[in-house]
Amino acid sequence: MKSNSIIWLLLALIFGFYSVYIFSTIRNDSPWGIVSGVALVVGSLVSLGKFVRDAKASKVDRNG
Repeated sequence: MKSNSIIWLLLALIFGFYSVYIFSTIRNDSPWGIVSGVALVVGSLVSLGKFVRDAKASKVDRNG
């Protein structure tokens, strides 16, 4: 597995945990909290998708 794949995984985890933190600490349904939380969830899903894509490509490269 390439180090680039690990970076995407770490980024997805950081975005995911931070979005959970934002959603758990929102007061009075602040629109900025909701918008930033949703943006972080989307970023986390995109990073996770890139990790899966890189992991599959790395597996194909190893197997020939």
